[in-house]
Amino acid sequence: MKVGTVFSKDLFRRLDVKYHFSDHIELDDYKTIGELKDIVVRDPSCYGFRYVESGIPILRISDLNIPFLDYTNVAYISENTHSTYKKTHLEKYDILMSVRGVSIGKIGIYMGEYPKANISPNIIIIRLKDKTYARYVAMFLASNLGQSQIKRSEGGSSKPTINASFINEIQIPTPTDEVLVQINKLFDEAYAKRNSADSIIKKIEHTFNEQFKHPKEDKAITYKVNNLTLFSRWDPHYHNPKYQKLRLAVDGLKNTKKLKELAIRCEETIPKNYEEKLGYVEISHVDNITAQITDMKYNYLKSLPTGGKIILKDKDILISKVRPYRGSITIFKDHNKYLVTASKNAFSVYRTDDFMYPYYLTAFIRYRIGLDQIVMQQSGTSYPTVNDDEIGDIKIPILDEPTMKIVDDLFKDYMSTRELEESNLKSIHEIFETTFG
Repeated sequence: MKVGTVFSKDLFRRLDVKYHFSDHIELDDYKTIGELKDIVVRDPSCYGFRYVESGIPILRISDLNIPFLDYTNVAYISENTHSTYKKTHLEKYDILMSVRGVSIGKIGIYMGEYPKANISPNIIIIRLKDKTYARYVAMFLASNLGQSQIKRSEGGSSKPTINASFINEIQIPTPTDEVLVQINKLFDEAYAKRNSADSIIKKIEHTFNEQFKHPKEDKAITYKVNNLTLFSRWDPHYHNPKYQKLRLAVDGLKNTKKLKELAIRCEETIPKNYEEKLGYVEISHVDNITAQITDMKYNYLKSLPTGGKIILKDKDILISKVRPYRGSITIFKDHNKYLVTASKNAFSVYRTDDFMYPYYLTAFIRYRIGLDQIVMQQSGTSYPTVNDDEIGDIKIPILDEPTMKIVDDLFKDYMSTRELEESNLKSIHEIFETTFG
């Protein structure tokens, strides 16, 4: 328990204990966002309209992928709705921060990917007077040093929030010209790698789309089910027309094999008496958007969560069994000095000893026809799950060798490109820690 003294003059603006006793670094040379800003603005009234199939993107908290924006599931509004909410029209290098709920403090930076864009009322725009500072400030806000200031300033209990007046007080350390140039360079290289990786994924998706010709389809809200189809499964999710059509499409493919026929499910776990430090991967460590393993835990066995831990080897495929719709699927690249394991409760792990294209397998399972075969099997409500057998039974199309090799090489290149992107962003965080921490 923390005990301390707060002077009455310091209680003028905030009475909550958290604000006055939070751990944060005292900076010597800094400017506040209030000094750096052109505007800090959001529009709480920006709601109550209908989304459209195509139009102007409106960014929501889920689109903030720290520090970039992810447009995979972006929503769109009409030109007329966009014109109604003028003060939140985005400009290139606008910094976006989530200001409400459990995701408070998520950061993204708008790089002008669309000619026009807007934001939801749960996001605030931080627009700087000097645009050359935007990448530096965004990365600082996303760092541990920036997040500690944001968390310190949030208010509320069940639904925390932070308002513009406290955002204006956030301290941004003044960088030397050398540090500013270095961080901007690393950021731009990471952004270029991200765009390159996105281009690779589009090539893979185009290849699969050309091969399978199965249209993307949303789940139906209401539908009829033939009594005869209820013999094996009673849950309505499984019988949704989307999944009925998927099963017909997959059954119609000329040459398929089950995953368990192409790869071996790994079951070897770490002995309970293992005394060395080891790596441990759980679902939260797999970025469902980039397929990268991030923030892996390294610790001794007794300090890690309980449950079986599967020993990983290079090119093992990890497939999430919990909330499979999130697509937490990756391929493990072994360049670690410690033995690495994965949660047996969280993942099915497959190893391709004889099949030559593990990256092809991973790419297909992440592709909608592969992933939906897993998702259609899920059961449960808040935390739906699938089991190892259901994952092992998904059908993998065996394409001609040249095509599978092309996809395998592309996805391998994609993973390496994403790794370089993550490496650049990690270098930026290290600069902040060593320079200002």
